[in-house]
Amino acid sequence: MTSPGVDPSAALADAAWGSVGTYSFTSLYDTFVYEPMHAVEQAWITSSFGEFVDGQLNTLWTDVGGGGILIGNGDSGTAADPSGGAGGLWFGDGGAGYDSTTPGEAGGAGGIAYNGNGGAGGMGGAGADGGAGGDTAYGIAGSGGTAGAGGSGVDGGAGGAGGNATGFFFGNGGDGGVGGAGGTGEDGADATAANNGGAGTTGGNGGDGGDGGNAATLLGNGGNGGLAGNGGDGGNGGAGPGASGVSDNLGGQGGYGGNGGKGGAGGNSDTGANGNGGGGGFGGNGGDARGFIGGVLAGSGGSGGAAGSGTGGGGGGGGLASAVGTGDGSGGADGGAGGAGGAGGVGDVVGNSGGDGGAAGTGGGGGLLASAGGSPGRAP
Repeated sequence: MTSPGVDPSAALADAAWGSVGTYSFTSLYDTFVYEPMHAVEQAWITSSFGEFVDGQLNTLWTDVGGGGILIGNGDSGTAADPSGGAGGLWFGDGGAGYDSTTPGEAGGAGGIAYNGNGGAGGMGGAGADGGAGGDTAYGIAGSGGTAGAGGSGVDGGAGGAGGNATGFFFGNGGDGGVGGAGGTGEDGADATAANNGGAGTTGGNGGDGGDGGNAATLLGNGGNGGLAGNGGDGGNGGAGPGASGVSDNLGGQGGYGGNGGKGGAGGNSDTGANGNGGGGGFGGNGGDARGFIGGVLAGSGGSGGAAGSGTGGGGGGGGLASAVGTGDGSGGADGGAGGAGGAGGVGDVVGNSGGDGGAAGTGGGGGLLASAGGSPGRAP
């Protein structure tokens, strides 16, 4: 018997929800229904008997004018055709995108799936974007590809976007790809008797992380946003003309550190989380003053990446003071500010909450005190 004043239907509903505990219906369905069935399908596709039967069915399908394949996994991308092939119409995973090794060339997109997992996006070449993950109508969408790091002073590429779960009933969005790191700036030329030392060049900016893919309408988790690339360090300033003291020329200024990239946004659903912003690059060191005049200011640190826990770059160290002159090296310029927190993913139709926003980054530290009389940089 129930206690007076207790609604039996409400008690039953509470018990049902309580039995789920910390698990969502999405995770329960994924663990106990989708994943076991997907494993059986893949075992069939890769078995010798399954390959024979599937080959006959797919040939018959194309002979009657059908497009694609009925059962099987899509082919992986190649240099000639970077995008991965689509999975079977009945079941099968999408093929992975091509991993590029050519500077400036983006990775291939992952293949789509109709009943299976989307293909992963390919890696980008140096300084290039990662490929997008493949979508799925029912299953797990592909993750975005990792971007290529930048060359000397060149920006890193952006991570590929995670694939979307485009169906109604079930599907998880793919995670965004990682952004590429910015390249280190070039060092300045050393001073001569006729010229000051050259300034170091600015480090490349870190690439943004890829956005996470959206979930299916009813059941599904959004993909996590990709981590951003760190900014490249600034180049060092050129050194002074030497210890002989024959010139008043200065050492060069250190280059600015590159800014950290922006973390990718979480996909729309219950658990999409924003990626972390990349840390700003450190400012280059000021050139050593070996003549009569002290070193000049070091470069400033890069700003922290937005939408995540990026940290600002520290200021560069001051140039060393002359052993025989009166000039003192000054401390590095101010460190960059930390990035702001990003927005969380939107909740789905069954009442699941959106993902948390990324934490704000911390400001970078000031440069080091180079010698007596030099002033340190300030943290913002």
